[in-house]
Amino acid sequence: MVLVKPWAHGQVVPDGWAAHHRPIVAGFFADTAVVRRKTGTTKEGPLEVEVDTWTDITPTGGVPALMQVKHSQRAEERDSAGRPILVANYYCRLDVEWIPEVGDRIIITASPDPANLGTYVVRERESQGHVVDRTLHCERVSADTD
Repeated sequence: MVLVKPWAHGQVVPDGWAAHHRPIVAGFFADTAVVRRKTGTTKEGPLEVEVDTWTDITPTGGVPALMQVKHSQRAEERDSAGRPILVANYYCRLDVEWIPEVGDRIIITASPDPANLGTYVVRERESQGHVVDRTLHCERVSADTD
C-alpha cells in the first residue's frame, strides 16, 4: 500500500471554501463592537492636559463581533488591597472586511455577557490564507464603555 499525501495531487481546501464558511462563522458573533483609531491629541481642561483623540472606523452603532478570553491566570503580584491580580488576554473576532491596526481600540457596546462590555486595545492581528474572520489579540483597557 502506498500512502499518498492529499496535497500532492491538488488542494486540500477547495476554492471558495473560506467565502462559503464566513457567514457560518459570523453567526457566532454575539457582541457589538466599535473600532476606534487614534487620530491625534488635544489639550483639555484648565491645566491643558494632553489627551488622545479617537475616530470610529466602524459604522455608527458598531459591527458584529465576538470577544472571548484567550488566556487568564492569577499573577504573583497583589493589588493594594492584597487581592491577587488576574492577567487576561482576549481574542476579538470580526468580519474580514475590518482590518484594525495594532493600537486601535475595540469597544464592546452590547453583549449577552455583561462582563464583555468595555474597552480593549489591539496588541496583534492574525493573518491567514483561508480567512473566515478577522482575529485580533487584545488586552482589556477598562470595563467602562465610555
